[in-house]
Amino acid sequence: MTTAPGPGPGRCGRPCPVAATQRQPTTPQPGSGPGEDTVAAALRETIEELGLDLQPADLEFGHIVHSQETPQREWIHVFFLCRRWSGNPVNREPHKHSEIRWWPAHQPPQDTVDYCAQALRHLLVGEAFSQHHTATTYPARSTPTSQEAVLGDAGLPGSLHRVLSDIADERLRQQTVYGVQQMPSGNGPRHREAATTAQTRVDTAGAQLTWVDLALEEVREACTAENDEDLYSELIQASAVLVQWAQSLKASAESTNS
Repeated sequence: MTTAPGPGPGRCGRPCPVAATQRQPTTPQPGSGPGEDTVAAALRETIEELGLDLQPADLEFGHIVHSQETPQREWIHVFFLCRRWSGNPVNREPHKHSEIRWWPAHQPPQDTVDYCAQALRHLLVGEAFSQHHTATTYPARSTPTSQEAVLGDAGLPGSLHRVLSDIADERLRQQTVYGVQQMPSGNGPRHREAATTAQTRVDTAGAQLTWVDLALEEVREACTAENDEDLYSELIQASAVLVQWAQSLKASAESTNS
């Protein structure tokens, strides 16, 4: 994650790398230079502070915090998600940071800088904007508690456990009815054309993207895997998307009934 006075960049993975400074745990802290845009600053400072090489396409918008520390000190903190990079994180500024460690995004160190901890809580429940130390409280409702901001709950507390429990029950039912099934996987490069079509649909759908599009893209990508290790990894990714799709149905039903 990164911050800067005025428009500032940020990054966070799941779990997210946190630079535990000698003062208190925070995240990589770049500032935008004169004429430098937010994304460019994020890429530059990530190399300078962590030694990680990122491309603009590697960053996904996560959250913005408007912070008024004092009447004379006002900041806009912009946080990005980053799920892929080149290199391994290293502490390239030991005079600022005592160490680099991986922490689960929903369980950062207790003494994490408060606006960073606030951004993580809101980001994990899908909220794009919050205010910190401002006269007007936003979001107007209470800040999500640590119990609500459970990694993987997709904004609905307990939904991951509920969906996975339902999956376990269904697997038990299937095995009771059909036994332990053994059959060829059928994956391989012959599925590449269908996978490319599905990927193109996801890349070009924009606001029209649906869960069907995303699920088909993940499953068809798994179908192209050429070895068991890659196939397993792709199936896990596809399963995770299907689980989140089921979670979204739970969230929609709960919202309708509330």
